[in-house]
Amino acid sequence: MDIRLLDNNDIDEAKALWKSSFDDSDEFIDTYFKNKISIGNSLGLFDDGLASVVHMLPCKIRVQANVIKSAYIAGAATAESKRNNGYMRQLLYESLSLMRQRGIFITHLYPFKHSFYERLGWATYSYVNNKVVKVGKQSSGSVVEVSERSKLVPMYRSMMAKCDGYAVRTVRQWENRLSELFSDGGKAVVLIEDNKPSAYMMYYGGGEVAEVVETVFESKEKARRLAEHLALEFKEVQYSVPAKDDSATPYGMARIVDVAGFLESFDTLSVLNKMQVVDSFATWNNKGNSRKRMDIAEFTQIVHRGVPPQKIEGNKRKSHYNALNEKFIQRSTCIFEQY
Repeated sequence: MDIRLLDNNDIDEAKALWKSSFDDSDEFIDTYFKNKISIGNSLGLFDDGLASVVHMLPCKIRVQANVIKSAYIAGAATAESKRNNGYMRQLLYESLSLMRQRGIFITHLYPFKHSFYERLGWATYSYVNNKVVKVGKQSSGSVVEVSERSKLVPMYRSMMAKCDGYAVRTVRQWENRLSELFSDGGKAVVLIEDNKPSAYMMYYGGGEVAEVVETVFESKEKARRLAEHLALEFKEVQYSVPAKDDSATPYGMARIVDVAGFLESFDTLSVLNKMQVVDSFATWNNKGNSRKRMDIAEFTQIVHRGVPPQKIEGNKRKSHYNALNEKFIQRSTCIFEQY
């Protein structure tokens, strides 16, 4: 058994593993590997061939009004015949270690199963409310299909300006996102009202159901109007909107890679004098000089979402929460990336 970075000779095996693990077309996989997979950012575990793989996609994420480096974990997969051997756990540990060496302090992902990553210290930081529209209705505005980013980018920036945890997309990342959408038969449509875009959706609709993978809007009502328009063509339109309530559907996850490095980048390293971070998986994160302990998952949630109000009441036992609250304030969170 060997764990190493993939090289060009491993790409065909990596594509085959992706194909056997995810419900994606060959066209999508080819486009995805061309756009996003780069040599030096994918770790593989080899056991009589490529048995397990983790791809790390360099990206920038907004955290507490700062744009910081992250590595988005994608395409984490193990060959069916090699599962239940702990291979993915080993790869994720090595991935975190490599990110730390590279000066990446936080990582993000969209999980196949939230509970799997929770056991390893990841935390859900973004939530959504799922919506379904079954009755179509003609929009008072117009709905146009688009093939390039110009009508989408301003709406995305406007909506995300009120949020935390979103991907700060470059021109190339926008082009890649649309290229991947179209390669698998997806479409992007924009609702135009009063001569300006007010909502857009990226969706797949090969059958009777339109599955929307990204919904951006001026208001939730305008998102619904666009969904109702799509429902003129489909029996059902499924979409989601960001939610503040933790009781909503869990979506994106994050994990602090390097506690000390992260806090130092926010000029808050001194908070470790008032608390102790506990990380049973990436043990280099066990930092702090206090009896007040905080699990790495809770710490990660606070980074994005701020300290829950009930934990910052003025008593001395909660001084570590008060210290964190000085920098990590309450934020609404949103991310659309899945892989």
